[in-house]
Order: sequence, then structure tokens, then C-alpha cells
Amino acid sequence: MKRCQKGTELCRKGRVGLDTSQIIKVLVFLIILVGYEDLRAESRCSLNKKSTLHSNLEDLKNISYKATQQARDEILNSKVRTAYCRRTKKFTDQEINEYLNERSSDPAAMLEAFQSLIRLPYPDECEDARCAAKKVFGNTSDKHLFMLLKFGFNGSHFQEENLVQYESTEIDELLLMLSSYPQSVLHFEKNIPLVKYKPGTVRPEDIEEDKKLKETGADGGIYANAHITLYEKWFKISQTKRELILFHEIGHRINFKKLISNSKDWSEYNTQSESISTWGERNSEEDFADSITFYRYAPEELKKLNINKYNLIKDKVFSGIEFTDGTKCVSGYDDQIKKRELKLKSEEDGFVEWYRKYRETYVPDSDHDNRVKNFCSIELSQYMRGAKKEVTEKSELYQCIARVHSQTLFLKAITEYSKKSESDSPDLLKTRLRAKKELSEALLSPHLIQKEVNRLIKL
Repeated sequence: MKRCQKGTELCRKGRVGLDTSQIIKVLVFLIILVGYEDLRAESRCSLNKKSTLHSNLEDLKNISYKATQQARDEILNSKVRTAYCRRTKKFTDQEINEYLNERSSDPAAMLEAFQSLIRLPYPDECEDARCAAKKVFGNTSDKHLFMLLKFGFNGSHFQEENLVQYESTEIDELLLMLSSYPQSVLHFEKNIPLVKYKPGTVRPEDIEEDKKLKETGADGGIYANAHITLYEKWFKISQTKRELILFHEIGHRINFKKLISNSKDWSEYNTQSESISTWGERNSEEDFADSITFYRYAPEELKKLNINKYNLIKDKVFSGIEFTDGTKCVSGYDDQIKKRELKLKSEEDGFVEWYRKYRETYVPDSDHDNRVKNFCSIELSQYMRGAKKEVTEKSELYQCIARVHSQTLFLKAITEYSKKSESDSPDLLKTRLRAKKELSEALLSPHLIQKEVNRLIKL
């Protein structure tokens, strides 16, 4: 092998061109670069481990949360048949007959009930609602009238298209389920639809929801809605589940009237704990409807989760009635409702005498005066311009002042009386008294009205 001789062309061409120090620098740089990449890889690995750990913890939390809610759902299902104050035997023909005989003493109410079911006058051959209903509904006629008059629900298939008639046994079951709500709670609305929809179809507004539920595997579709419409699937599940779903949908109807789920209190209580159920997670309306169902069938579960929600439902929906033990059922649940009704009736009757004394000593405040002036501004301006000099009982100014003054006084009196009466259900008492608008007019005092007219004219 030839060696390279210094200075020759061969040596000049083959020279590497790097001295030893440069080679060392390159090696050091490569070592540092490799080390940096190792550090980056280790850092990424560490971050991935932390991220995975965090993700696993979140998954465990979600699994635990879902398991807790599913456990509550199972508890609710198991509690239905053993719930307190729950009727277990169907209403007999004798019970229905006796109830309708009592109601027949009010022909106007019976006619209104029949026309709610069919929207037609009595057939020529009939003179009462029961005869007319039998011509239309056959052997389920009394049950339809009973469900409407006692509970406030209309099961007629004549209300709209795509409805089908209930079987007699289906109405028996519905009546049993409706009896789980206290009657004082159910009469929050008149003539509530409770209908059976044509098999194999759903309402147009429920098509998307039905499709979504089928895609997510949530029991394969929609059972019912808050209309209240019962779909084909509702009739194919267990009796326990049917009862819970119906109770839930009625909860929505109550919420539509009372707007509890949109209240400040409910929103505040919702931030204090999780939803009562998996379905309740969807929104506050579903949470309320499920919460009211737990209140009825598994009250202890709701109390443990959120005592504030429990108390709100107790006061705003059930007017103090609870289902935590059997003491309210000792003398019969209907008897308890009757006693409550009698007490409220007594409190209503006591209001009349109290009101007569109250109006004699009532001194209108600035709010009262402003209300009257605002409502009667046209009549007052006409009087002040001299267009109408006389203020007789038949004059527009007198009539306006009498109407607004008496209504304002009446509402203030109701608030005061409800506080002083120490009623068990002050809100319910106020609502019932406000509905008696004829009292406001019947209790008018002409000399007090004239006195009020003269006072306002001088202001």
C-alpha cells in the first residue's frame, strides 16, 4: 500500500480538511443534540403519562357518577310498588257510579265535561252527560267522565287526528296511576290531554327526538311527551316504568304552570349537587320532572341528594304533603284530602267576615292611589277639564274608581288574611281566594266607594 507523501498531489486531494479540535467540537455538538432529543422524548412521555392519568381519573369519576345515578334509577324502580299512600286496587264500577251520581247534581259541570270529551251537544235521545257519553264511548264512557271530573285529564280520542280509543283495562290503569298524585295537586289545570297515539307513529314535533333516542340506543325511541301523549312503546314496557313515565310527564305540566325549574331558587340548588338522575342531566326541566318523581316514590333519595330541592317541591307543588312514611295514609288518603279541603273551605268562609272589617279600617297608600290614577287616567282627566261635572254611581269615573279600588283592596286583603290565618297552605289559600273574583264585587260598599271617589278627586 502506497503511503501519501507530504506535498504530493495525492495528499492534497485526499486531505480531510478538519483538524483534531474541530472534530472534537462536532462530536460534542452531536452528543448534546442526542441528549436534547432524549430529554424532549422523556418530557413528552411524562406529559403523556400525566395526561393519561388525568384522563383515567376523569373517566373513573364519570363512571362513578353514572353508576350512582343508575343506582338511583334502580332504587326508584324498586320503590314504586312499596311507596306510601299509593292505591293498589282499581276503581270499582260502584265507586265511579257513586262519584258521577254526586256530580250529576251540577248539570252545567256535567255538560261541560261531556263537551270537553266530544265537543258536541247531547244527542237528541239523551238529556244528561252520562247517557250522551255512553252513545259515543260505549262501556268506557263513565271512566272517561270520571277521569276528567275527578283528576282533570281528558282521554278522549276525538280531540285531534291520529288518536285511538283506550281499552277499558288501559283506563283502569291510568286511573290508578293518576291517584298517586294528590287531587289538590292535579287540579292545577283543567281538561289536560292524556291521549293514546296511533301505533307506529309519533307527533311531528317528536320525530327528531325519537330518531335521536333510537340512534343512541336509549331504549329504542320515545315513550311519551308532556302533551301528554302516550306512544306505542309506552304500552309495551313494565307497569312500574309506565307509572314513572306518566308521573314524570305530569311533572312537566305542573312545571309549565308554576315555572319552578326556571326560578332563581331551583337554579341555585342545581349548582349545589348533581342531577337526581341520568335523564335529569339534559336540562333543568327534565331534572325537575325527575325530582318530583323521586319526591313521590323515593323521597329519602331526594332528601339525601338535595334537601333544598325536596323542600321546594314540598312547599310549591305538594303544599306540605309528604310521602316519607305511612302516617298520612292511616285514615285513608282520600280522607286526608277531604279534611284539607274542608279546612281550606272554612278559611275561605272566614275571609268574608274578616274582609268586611278590614275594608272599614283600610287606609290607601301611595301605591294604591297611583294604581287607581293610572287605570282611571282618562276618566280623571275628563273630570278635571270639566267635561263631566257629575260623579254619580253610573258615571264612568265612579265605575272605574270603584272597580280598581275594590280589586286593589281585595288583593291586599287576601295577602294580609293569608298571613294572619296561619293556614297550612297560605299560597293555595291565596290562589283560591283570588279565583273568587265575584267576592270582590259582592263585598263592595257603596258608601266607602263614594268616600274613595271624593278623596281621589281632591288629590
